[in-house]
Order: sequence, then C-alpha cells, then structure tokens
Amino acid sequence: MMKRFLSYINKIFDFDRSAQTITDKRKQPYLPTKNIFYSAFIMFALRIKSLNQLEENIRRSKRLGLICGGLTPSGDTIGRVFSLINTDDLRKMLRDINHRLKRNKVFQNELNLQFAAVDGHELFSLKEKRVQ
Repeated sequence: MMKRFLSYINKIFDFDRSAQTITDKRKQPYLPTKNIFYSAFIMFALRIKSLNQLEENIRRSKRLGLICGGLTPSGDTIGRVFSLINTDDLRKMLRDINHRLKRNKVFQNELNLQFAAVDGHELFSLKEKRVQ
C-alpha cells in the first residue's frame, strides 16, 4: 500500500525529484539526504510515534527499507541530519506542493484566503505526580 501511495504522490507532485533537491550541511555523507527524508516521511505517513520505533519497523520490513533507498538510517542519524537540513529547500518543496494543490483545485475558497494547519509533534510532557 505504501508503494502505491508513493507512486501516486510521485506522479502528482513529482515527490522524488523534490526530495532529491533537499540538502544538508554534512561534508561527506554516507547516506544520501533523500534516504533520510524518505525515512522521516514514512514515519509521519504511517503515524509512527518515535524515531526508534521507525528504525525498528524499517529494519524488520524489507519493503520499507527499499522505499528508503536500501541504506536504512538509524533513528539517531535521522534526528542528527534533520537538524542540519537546509530549511529553504524544505520551504521550496512545500511551496511547490501547495502550488500544485491550488492548480488541482484542492483548496476551493471564495474569499481567496489560504492557510494550512500542520499537526505538531509533542517531544515531551510534564506531568507532576500528586502526593496524597
């Protein structure tokens, strides 16, 4: 099912080409940035809750490993590389996707206003224990 979904978004949004334009600040990367980006994309598409769980799922499933480009990154590598990714490349990719969605008339609005909400990811929560 994931392969079918990726072929669809590649057909509609040229997702593979857009993912190849994302760069990071590593000097001599062992893993291409595209592989790491696809791993994180799979994490959000499948609603996997942590990088460690993602790493475990990718290592168990050969299909997910192939989608990530064969060389599978660890959870630590994904987190480290995402802190080094050029945010302008991501913004351009999101701008292109948004432009394609407008052209495909996904966003229909009479007022010509546009906004999108992105669900955040809670990294930690503070829960105080009550002493009784």
